Amino acid sequence: MAGMGVVVGASFFARVATPVGGSTRLIWSLVQIVIGLVFFGVGQFSAYMFAVSGSDKFGPFDIAMKPIEIWKTAFTRLPSHAWRVWLAGWGLTAIMGALLLVGGIRFSAIFDDWGFEQPAQQNLVQAIVSEAKRQKEDGAESLEEAMNEFAGEGEEAAAAAEEAKLVATDCLIVGYTPEGKDDFSMILLGAFVENKLQFVGTLTVEELSEEAHARLRERMPNFTQEKPFLKTGYAANWLQPKLMCRVKSDGFTRSNKLKDAVFDSLLVDVKAGQ
Repeated sequence: MAGMGVVVGASFFARVATPVGGSTRLIWSLVQIVIGLVFFGVGQFSAYMFAVSGSDKFGPFDIAMKPIEIWKTAFTRLPSHAWRVWLAGWGLTAIMGALLLVGGIRFSAIFDDWGFEQPAQQNLVQAIVSEAKRQKEDGAESLEEAMNEFAGEGEEAAAAAEEAKLVATDCLIVGYTPEGKDDFSMILLGAFVENKLQFVGTLTVEELSEEAHARLRERMPNFTQEKPFLKTGYAANWLQPKLMCRVKSDGFTRSNKLKDAVFDSLLVDVKAGQ
């Protein structure tokens, strides 16, 4: 129990001492999992070898198929063989501590590209990526200046602009207004309207689904930047052009703002070079 307490304490220390979303926390989690697997594996294997030495009913696959029967044999020889139990207990505690306490592994990334989140309209993604690259190369003072110069070309861009006026609109989340230490009250949206990327409105937390609220609350702090991607007139925490969502509305006002927008779903992130 003392050893398990030390492992739990180390896991809490790692959570407090390492930055959220950083590589240090991820590396700590992975190393702790590996160490835990080694400790548990040694304990499990030694318990199996002890069980085999005293009975002929165990086969080579029973180390995985009959773990309870194997450990029953080991527990009958306590406390003289307690070290096996210690190793397995410390190993399991290290694994669970890395997964649940340290928090360096983002399990939601497993489902990012499994179809649970749909891709945004390609013209919007291309506009975001190309303008972000151009700002970086040209050293523009504000990306909003570069966005105002952007104009789509060809029939596809014109058709996409018309689609943006329909019920479903794919939007870039350009910022959020913080609420307390770890939450937010509103997200700010940009969309591809009239052949350019521009600010189109906001959504409050109450208008989001619980799942979307939780996911954005977890992810948005990892993508902050100092300058706004689009000029909005709001005071907010600004985001890199990564996070996307789809809203439904009655179209746009004369000033190109969404009318009665309703949240629909989160979309696949914008990736560099997409």
